Amino acid sequence: MTARWMTLLAAAIAIAAIVVGCGGGGDSSSSSGGESDGSGSIKTSLLSKPVFIKKASEACRKKRTGLIQRIIEYQASHEVKGAPEGALIAKAIKAVQIPTVESEMEAIRALGAPSGDEAEIEAILAAHQAAIDELRKAKQINDYEEVEKYFADATKKLEAYGFKACANGG
Repeated sequence: MTARWMTLLAAAIAIAAIVVGCGGGGDSSSSSGGESDGSGSIKTSLLSKPVFIKKASEACRKKRTGLIQRIIEYQASHEVKGAPEGALIAKAIKAVQIPTVESEMEAIRALGAPSGDEAEIEAILAAHQAAIDELRKAKQINDYEEVEKYFADATKKLEAYGFKACANGG
């Protein structure tokens, strides 16, 4: 395997672990979602916690479909001979992965939080936004595993709430 393909394979594995926030199970009962007034505060929904996790997981998996391929294609089409690979990785993260995570977070916000869990869900969304804000500032990212560090707080909050990573078959 060439070094480039090894890098892309490592990227695929890392991306599967990096884009967190989805997974988990739940019952199949149905309730209406919440609404946001655009102020950044999440609204309360009638969803139970298991149903919320299930619906959020479904939204994340849908948004994530094809993410690895899109990142690989972005890198292949934007590669400049002699340019630092870390700069290309940073550009790929900003152009492909960040918008995906943002759309996942928008989908979660649109569901509304289960009653009593608004602060926890808002903290999860805020942790993701903080990671995104820091990633946007990065001029170079040496490898995709480095991105995991940015999302460590968000991952911890997700796991504490009951989410599993989509990549782990949640």
